[in-house]
Amino acid sequence: MSVAAVIRSLAIGLLFLAQFLLSVTYPPGFKLVETVTVEPPYTRWGGHAYATDVGPSGDTEAKPDRSKLALLENGNPLGRAHSLHAEIRDAGAGRFSHWKNQIIFSASDNSDPNTNGRTHTLLVWSVLQGRPG
Repeated sequence: MSVAAVIRSLAIGLLFLAQFLLSVTYPPGFKLVETVTVEPPYTRWGGHAYATDVGPSGDTEAKPDRSKLALLENGNPLGRAHSLHAEIRDAGAGRFSHWKNQIIFSASDNSDPNTNGRTHTLLVWSVLQGRPG
């Protein structure tokens, strides 16, 4: 088996594992529709917070829990979605927020995601018809 085939198999396995682990966060009635790898450079927001543009449809003042994104670091779910930006900046530890068109986040160990060599992946969920959201 080639190295590329092994890597591909591991990546597929990690995505299935991530979907399983995140099924606790997103109950039945949600569907994983896309995975997106976000790459440096990330803009430093101060403290432990970094940001990058990911497109529209995040949380807003009127809908603070609108986003259905999950953020993975090297295949492991980062926690506390919808975190206050001050908490991301001050405490870090993997907190994140999908705010308007940006993802604002911290690495799990508060290192600089521009240089720590980790892969950050967004899982984009949608609410199935007939469910509130």
